[in-house]
This record gives sequence, C-alpha cells and structure tokens, in this order.
Amino acid sequence: MGKQSIAAVAGIAFWAATLAAPRVASAAQPPSVVSCAKRVTNGAKGFVTKYFEWITDCEIDNLGSDAGEKLDCRAEAAGSNTIEGLLDKFFREVDECASDAFRAICPFEAKNAEELKGKLGAPGGIVDQLLALSDDIYVTDYGAGCERPPGEATRDAEECGKQIARVGADYTEELVKCVFKCELGRLRESSESVACLDPSSGAPVREKVVECFEGESGDFHDDTDNKCKLNAHVLGLGCPMGFETVPDVLDAIDERIVAIVAEVDESIFRSPCKSSLEDAGEDVAIPANVTLEPSFTTKQVACGQILNASFFGSDTTVRFDSNLDCTPIGTATDGVVISKSGVTVSGRGEYRITGPQSKKNRTGAGIRLASGVTGVRIQGFSAIERFADGIGDAGNNTGLVIDNVTVRRNEAAGIRLTSPGAAIEEVKADRNTIGFDLSGDNTTLTESRALRSTAGVGIGVRLDGVDTDGNGRIVWVRESASEENLIGLQLNGGPHRIEHNSVRENLGTGIHVASIGSKVDSNSIKLNLTDGVWVTGSNNDVSANSSDENVEDGYVVEGSNNLLDTNRSGTLTDNGNGGVGYRIGGMGNRFRSNKAEANLGAGFLVGAPTAVFTSNNSNRNHAQGYLFTSGGSTLDTNKAEFNTGFEFVIAPGNTDAQSNTANGAAFSFGAGGGSFE
Repeated sequence: MGKQSIAAVAGIAFWAATLAAPRVASAAQPPSVVSCAKRVTNGAKGFVTKYFEWITDCEIDNLGSDAGEKLDCRAEAAGSNTIEGLLDKFFREVDECASDAFRAICPFEAKNAEELKGKLGAPGGIVDQLLALSDDIYVTDYGAGCERPPGEATRDAEECGKQIARVGADYTEELVKCVFKCELGRLRESSESVACLDPSSGAPVREKVVECFEGESGDFHDDTDNKCKLNAHVLGLGCPMGFETVPDVLDAIDERIVAIVAEVDESIFRSPCKSSLEDAGEDVAIPANVTLEPSFTTKQVACGQILNASFFGSDTTVRFDSNLDCTPIGTATDGVVISKSGVTVSGRGEYRITGPQSKKNRTGAGIRLASGVTGVRIQGFSAIERFADGIGDAGNNTGLVIDNVTVRRNEAAGIRLTSPGAAIEEVKADRNTIGFDLSGDNTTLTESRALRSTAGVGIGVRLDGVDTDGNGRIVWVRESASEENLIGLQLNGGPHRIEHNSVRENLGTGIHVASIGSKVDSNSIKLNLTDGVWVTGSNNDVSANSSDENVEDGYVVEGSNNLLDTNRSGTLTDNGNGGVGYRIGGMGNRFRSNKAEANLGAGFLVGAPTAVFTSNNSNRNHAQGYLFTSGGSTLDTNKAEFNTGFEFVIAPGNTDAQSNTANGAAFSFGAGGGSFE
C-alpha cells in the first residue's frame, strides 16, 4: 500500500472524499457461502490478532532479559504449541464449511481446510508479514544512534514497548472486525454494492468503514502516547520501524497494520482461485470422476449411486479422481452403495465423500455395503464425513477390509460394523458421535485412532457382539489410540481383547469394561478426567496395564470374579492418580502382583468381601497403603511401605494367609483385623 496508508493516519476521512467509490456487481450469496465466510472471518480474526499478540509478547519478554537470555522469537514461534493451537483452532472453525462454499471463497488460495496451515505460513504470507512487523518494531538493527538494547531496556522504554504491543494488537483486531462486518454485509446484498476497501490501494471506501478506521487510528495514537510520551522512549527501544520520534514510529506502525488488514481482506474475499459465488450452494450435488481398473474406463459417480455388477463390468477396482460432494442435497442420501463382491474402492489417499449440509438429512452412510456383498476393500479416502455412519454394513458382509481412511463428523459412528471377520487398519475416526462401533465376531482394529468423540454418547471405540465361533474373542483392538473422547473404550458383550493401546486425555473414563470374559492387556491409560479403568462386568482379565495421572482413580472394580494381575496404578515419579490406586466394590475378584504408587488416595481401597490379594505392592501413596473396610478377603504376601497413612488398615473378618509386610516388617492379624505401620 506504500505511503497511501499514511494518509490514514493524517486523516482517514480524506479517502471518502477523494477516492471514487468502486462498485462491485454482486448478487446475494447462498446461505452456505455466507455461513462459511463467517467461519473464515472468525478464524482469521482470531489467528491474526492472537499470533501478533504472541510474537510481540515474546519480544516484550526480551526487553526485560539480559543479553544471554533473550529468545529467538521466530524460532520459538515455529516450535510453539500455542501457535500450533491457533492454527488448529482456525482449521476447526473453517472445517465446518460446506466444501463447495469453501471452494467458492478459496480463502488464502486454499481450496480446502487442510491447505490453510500451509498457505498461512507460506513465504510472503500473513505469518511472514506479522513476523516482519514485529521484527521492525523490536529487532531490526537500524544502525548508529538506533542500536537495540543489548541487555535489559530501560523501564520507560520497556513500558513503551509493552504499550505498542498491546494497543497494536487491539487496533489490528478492531480494523479486522469492521472490515469483515462490511464484507459479510456485501455477501448478503443483491445489487451492485460499494466495495469495503479500494481494490488497488486498500483504502477504506464505505462510509462506516472510513469512520471505523479514522476512530480506531485516533485511539491507537492516543493510547500509545500514554506510555511513549518522549522520543527518548522510542530511542531506548532502538528506533522501532527505523524512526526516532514518537509520531513517526506510530505513523509507520499504523501504516503497516492497515496494509496487513487490507492484505487479509484481499486474501479472503478476492482470492484469485475462488469459484463463482453466485453458483455455489445450489441444490445440485457434485458427482465424482472415477476410473475403473484394470480397463481404465472413466465414469462419474453420483450421490446415492449403487455400484453394482453392471457398473463394474469386468473391472474390480474403482478409484476416485475427485471428491463426491453431496453437501447441497436437500434429502437424506448415502454416498455410494457397494453391491458387488470382491471389489476395491479407493480414494487414492486424497479424495473425500461428503454428506448433506443439513444434519437432519444425515441418515445414510458415506459408503454402505449391500446385503450379501463380501470381500470388499475400502481404502485411501482423506475423509468420509457428515453422514450418519461414515462406513456401514448390512451385517453379512464377510471379508471386509478398511485401511488408510479418515472418517469424521458423522452423526452416529465413523465406522459401524456388525459383519464377522472385518479388518480395520490405520483408520482415523475424528469427531464422530462414536468413532468405531464394532460387534462382528473376529473383527480386528489395528494401528488406528479414535479422537474427539464428544457429542451425544461420545465413545471412541464401542464393542459388543457374540462369540459365535467360540474362539474366545469377538473384537481385537491392538496398537491403537483413543484420545479426547468422552469415554475412550466401552466394552459390552464379550469376550474382547484390548492390547497395547494408548488411552489418554478422555473427558470421562479411559476404558469401561462392562463385558464378560474380556482380556485387557498391556495398555497405557493416562490423563483421563475421571477413572483410568472401570470394571463393571465379570470374569475379565485385566493384566499388565499402566494407569497413571488420571484425575480420579486408577482402577475401579465393581463387577465380580475378575482378575487384575501385574497392573500398575501410578508411578514413583509423581505420576500417581488423583484418587485411589484400586477401588474395589465387587465380590470375588482376585488381585495378584499389582502395584499402587504415588496416588493421592489409598493404594488399595477394598469395600467388598471374597477378594483375594496376593503379592501386591503399595508404595508412597498419600493415604493408607491398603484400606479394607469390609471383611471376607484373604491377604497373602502383600507389601506396603512409605505410604502417608497406615500401611495396612484391616477391618474384622478378613483372613491372614501370612507373609504380608509393612515397611519391610512381617506382621500377622487375627479375626479382629488391625492397623499396621
């Protein structure tokens, strides 16, 4: 924008009088485009202002630091979890856009939400401009007489620098708000409309935008002058923007902020890759181009189409060459229905199938298997989204293989299968009501992830079903992750096998074992917001798991006749759970060689009879080592040491099988129980 922007500082109203008001032909845009534009502008406003705040806060910290302690704020930004969080928040906001509406806007020349992160950080992009502005205020060396302070800046200079950062971020946010409000209004207008900013200069054109820029510019100067009263204050910062006087510094910063806001506006609302806004959102779905192999015949696939023997002919593979977009459809629909056995359906690792925009119409499946179809492979879709089920079967579809697929934002489940023998591998289920809902005998889920299932039931992995062949396993989940759901894994029916999985940061229980006869073995259960493992079923084998840093208890056992063997609840490196290590309320359970360490409550809290305790170890918990509040249990060769409370507190009616030790000393107890240190 050059020196044109300095006119904004001197008197922005000048633009209203001297610039012709460009008019842009514009029809009222479809609701889906307006809705998406709101999401894009909300995300952009938050990202730009918070990023500017973060990078300038880093430089402010440097002003109060000695020379050897100053940070490289550019490098810190590149590796910052906070910055990554800002990008993720922007992504989540715009990921709700209908795909055709997003393409119609094409903000920052990104054709879909996934491209945004790269576009924002591209050379010369918005991130580069914000970094350059921060550098020119706080870092760039402007030579003799304007040296940057090598160590701590003077107090007055530091206060001036803080005020520039704070007021500059507020100023940026307010300008973005008034421009975006104008642009969203233009999208709703049905006749030729006056542009918000001049396309060539970036100067404000509409009266309300001119008034906004004028008022906010005045506030920026007045508020900054409160702390940067003297030229010596900016000289003490090292001549921000290369100027030695307060007015010149503020004018230069103002000019750059206005230019950045204009660039953001241009990148969103006049992107060179946008499609026709007027055509977006009509009730016309976008079919997918596909290639059949091995013949390499090309066809199109429409929403709801049945891919049958007639469609495939002698071919056995259909590969998508573009997205199948069912967003505009005003009725319920499937994405596609597979009704031929022995075929492969591939998204080539990059294409997606998207369901209806309206939630009330999301009752179908992205890919549905017709009854009796067997030996189907589904692979390589970047997203199957916004249906009831991402992938669903009819219940008798044996030999189904699903690999390298993302299923997300589906209203019922990412993948819901009742057919036997399904194999699911390297699948990500993200933000579905249930990630994986599996009940077919001999189903396997391997190296997959269930993330952020929080709506409704909010379960990452839900298992059920009947062991029809009697081999002792219905569903086998292994080497997978279930994170940030309401419940990580929910085991019903049974038996199931849950082995070598990571279950962490769920908003409720990590693993709920309500099944019969399941084996839960060698899993890491960590940082869940209630209990790590909750057992309400019977005859389950829970072995060799680690349950650490959960907000409540490590293990809660309310079912009967379960075995807990060689588990760990907390560790001695202060990774204990917020409650007790093991809370036992069910009857007839056996505990063998388990450890409870560093939990905030008791190591073992036993409130039920007929539990057998053999060779367990309770160490450095913040209450009792073992607290038996009920009779009927047998204690054999258990150890407790360095717990805050008594090592053992034993209610009457329990049995001493000998060789128990408290702080290394053997002890005995009779029918009356006792407390032992």
